Amino acid sequence: MSVKFHEATRENRTSYYNEEWRIKDVPDYILETLSKREFGFDHDGTGPKDRYNRFESPEALAEFLQKRAPYAVYCSVSFYEKPQNREGWEEAELVFDIDAKELTIKSCCKIGEVCEICLDNAKNVAMEVVRLMREDLALEGIYTSYSGRGYHIRVHDKDIMPQDSEVRANIFDYVRDRMYTSPKDMQKPPALLFDEERKVKDVLERTVPFSNLTKEIMKTLIRDGTSERLILNVPGIGKTTADKIFGNSQDIMEWMDNNSVKELRKLLGPKNTQNFLEHVYMGYINLMDAKVTVDTKRILRLPSSLHSKISRKCIHVEDLKNFKPEHEAVPKFTRDEK
Repeated sequence: MSVKFHEATRENRTSYYNEEWRIKDVPDYILETLSKREFGFDHDGTGPKDRYNRFESPEALAEFLQKRAPYAVYCSVSFYEKPQNREGWEEAELVFDIDAKELTIKSCCKIGEVCEICLDNAKNVAMEVVRLMREDLALEGIYTSYSGRGYHIRVHDKDIMPQDSEVRANIFDYVRDRMYTSPKDMQKPPALLFDEERKVKDVLERTVPFSNLTKEIMKTLIRDGTSERLILNVPGIGKTTADKIFGNSQDIMEWMDNNSVKELRKLLGPKNTQNFLEHVYMGYINLMDAKVTVDTKRILRLPSSLHSKISRKCIHVEDLKNFKPEHEAVPKFTRDEK
């Protein structure tokens, strides 16, 4: 079932910023770098056209938000000497943007819509991205926020923040491919200028199963034969091969648990196996937007601000595993309307 979103009115926004929002809801990693960030505002739902804003103090930001009650609030991932001019670039957060509405293999709701299952899948992606950056790349200072229809991951790692777009693209490619690729096809993590105390793990030396998300998408495709329409969308797979997949669904899931692609190849043949796995890969890869990771001039929604298009709070998330957006991200004015 799709999540019921509705657009916030001017009165809703004013109520939110004056009665519910507090400056302490803005995470410390934002407040501590406030004067170095560019702020952007959307005042009418047409996009963040009001840019090049700087706030010297939390109190100044609070006064602006409570007085103007903007439609959307954004802040830069980059730190500048003069953020009001976007001059004197110093460094930038490494960012991953995960958008639930981009999930294309699902039986829970229509493509382009978002439901609780979609949001849960997006959360699974976010958890896997965080895990890979911590365990494989030894990155530090990783923060997560709920963005309304997905998650933003911001990394404050001293070795990464000064890096250019090329290094950021390499990290994105590694994380994206590592979430899917079997160990024998993996490349080593990108060189990230780590010192001797922080050597990157060689993932080729250990067995890494398919990610939980890959398994969930597999289940969606082969669950009880009810998803024939979905599986027939896989290039090269017709009714005969689809029946073979449905008839061996339990075996296929066991093979995925054991990271055994060769058994799948025996069942489907090399070409169909490649098509099947690539389709699964593409089914969730669009959840992560590479352009956001690479672009150091990007602005993202401010954690604690209101996503007025859907009337949800964008909030910093401490415990991602147990986070429930439909309980924790619903503003008071929406709850009062029920």
